[in-house]
Amino acid sequence: MQEKDALKKISPEKIAETRKKLPRVPCKIISEMICGRYKDGTIKKMFIGARTMKPVVLEAANKLIETIDNLKNTVTDKNSK
Repeated sequence: MQEKDALKKISPEKIAETRKKLPRVPCKIISEMICGRYKDGTIKKMFIGARTMKPVVLEAANKLIETIDNLKNTVTDKNSK
């Protein structure tokens, strides 16, 4: 029941915003992050709107974005020293 409620809260704008922040081929990584619960092709379809976005996929995508941003900041900090 919680998952159905969560599905209603995910707006197309939120999906598009998350998609813009991701690298070009994140679907395989996201699939591995959620232990293969959804395959990379299914995840790709979720981001283009052909399938319903699942909250677990969106959470994994946001974690991936956060990890990438942290790595960029770490590299930038090391280069500025």
